[in-house]
Amino acid sequence: LLKVYKNKDVIDLCFNHLDESLIYDSYIHGLNHNLRVLVHSIILSSLLGLDKDSLKIIVYAAMYHDIGRVNDTEDKFHGKRSADKISELKLDLTEEQKNILRAIVQSHSLPDDEFENVCKEYNIKDIKSCRILFNILKDSDALDRVRLEYPYIKLDFLRINYSLSLVKFAYELCYNFDRINEVILWN
Repeated sequence: LLKVYKNKDVIDLCFNHLDESLIYDSYIHGLNHNLRVLVHSIILSSLLGLDKDSLKIIVYAAMYHDIGRVNDTEDKFHGKRSADKISELKLDLTEEQKNILRAIVQSHSLPDDEFENVCKEYNIKDIKSCRILFNILKDSDALDRVRLEYPYIKLDFLRINYSLSLVKFAYELCYNFDRINEVILWN
């Protein structure tokens, strides 16, 4: 699947800089969760027509959004801890792109109304473009809530119209992920 994706070079570049040892070791918020969030993010990015620079940021966000986790419970501060850890990584991003990455990762665990304050903290100038990335990360993370106990996905929490059309796919991806991962996705 990702071998034929038109922006595979961006994903390859990001994976070449990926430090899997940072991924939270958990069935609920671990590597497979990040990979499913990545798939949803790539689909939404493609549907929204994101450029390669924005795609690079969202790929890193999908893979590193939970590296600050210390448990699998609700924790609105894990985004901030994740953003702090991202500061220390050597990623193929400009400082401005890294600030956008940190802002969307920090914000993903907070209520939406805190997003603009976080953007100010990181001196984000183009808040509108940053919000698109934030919405992609939030929706992609929310789509993978199918792995959790009821109520799974709260449809009224999805921010992007395309996300609604991905709900059935999210279930299929989650419940068939081991097979998809082995047979199609990365081979």
